[in-house]
Amino acid sequence: MVTVEQIKEKLPKWPDMVIEEWLLYFANDIGWPPAEPFGTDRWGGILGNRPLSWWAEVEWKQEKVDCDRTLLTDVTQQRIAAVSDPIYANTASDVEKGQYRRPFQHILEKGAFANPALAMRDGNTLHFVDGHHRLAALTDLREKAPGVLFEKPGRQRPSAEQMVWIGTHAKGELPS
Repeated sequence: MVTVEQIKEKLPKWPDMVIEEWLLYFANDIGWPPAEPFGTDRWGGILGNRPLSWWAEVEWKQEKVDCDRTLLTDVTQQRIAAVSDPIYANTASDVEKGQYRRPFQHILEKGAFANPALAMRDGNTLHFVDGHHRLAALTDLREKAPGVLFEKPGRQRPSAEQMVWIGTHAKGELPS
């Protein structure tokens, strides 16, 4: 079993919460550390085709940011659609439905992400590297959900402003 401490050997400046939220599951599923070069390895897609040495130069800070669809990069919007569209077309697998349903229900009840998603700034837009199911659920609750869902006392459409881990690379670069 891979631990946070083992991952921190390669990413020493990273907060434990970022590692736990993003990398720990994958490390225990597909192994740690990733082989480089990635080739067809799944880590390439997870890490935006950037090596661990690049990621080691990223610093993370939690911020409350506006996650409105119009403020997201095109790539992030495409990833949200890749989660949301099969849900609404009723073509999503049971696993995909569960990965969507959990954050949807939490945001519906609490109005916020259960855990901050992870993003990097690309000018005035946000490029999310993790949390696309949360973003899809948030966007759908804001844009598609019928009003009847919010009739239960204490519920309201969630705010676009959410807590997010914002990563900044030492050279201002972004992953793919």
